[in-house]
Amino acid sequence: RGAPPETLQLQVRRLETCWIVTKPDRVLVIFSVSLEDKADVALGRAFCQEFADTTCKLADSAPLCSFNEPRDMPSSLRGFALSEAPNVGFLTLTLLDEAARGASDERLASLARPVMTWRNFFSFHLKHAKSYLHSRLRRRIDYWSGQLARSKRPPKKSKAGGGGRAP
Repeated sequence: RGAPPETLQLQVRRLETCWIVTKPDRVLVIFSVSLEDKADVALGRAFCQEFADTTCKLADSAPLCSFNEPRDMPSSLRGFALSEAPNVGFLTLTLLDEAARGASDERLASLARPVMTWRNFFSFHLKHAKSYLHSRLRRRIDYWSGQLARSKRPPKKSKAGGGGRAP
């Protein structure tokens, strides 16, 4: 058993990189996450934080997950220079040696699948979260439009004859 291989750096998208860091007892897969729209950045950061918090509470079969803000680079990447810091942050998925040791090929594939498809998973949920928020906003606007329409006073009816008395 030799030393772990060097860290592998993969360019996933124009502003996003994935690092595969091997340690003697685990493998870390670190994603830098960047989005172009400011609203997407806010939603993406909230999603990543919630994803990391939720994944920590799941069963042993789920990879461990952590999230770092853009200004707080994961310690495993301290030696790497970034051309541009991500605007959402860094998401780290950790695969422990205990989960993979002696596992069948099918089990190894089931461990790797969530890691390999994480960016698609993230994009899917981000789009659906935006769609859900937009539909709620539309419903809210429709509600308030209806309230405004009902609150308008009816126009005053003018009396025929100009309001003066006849002689």
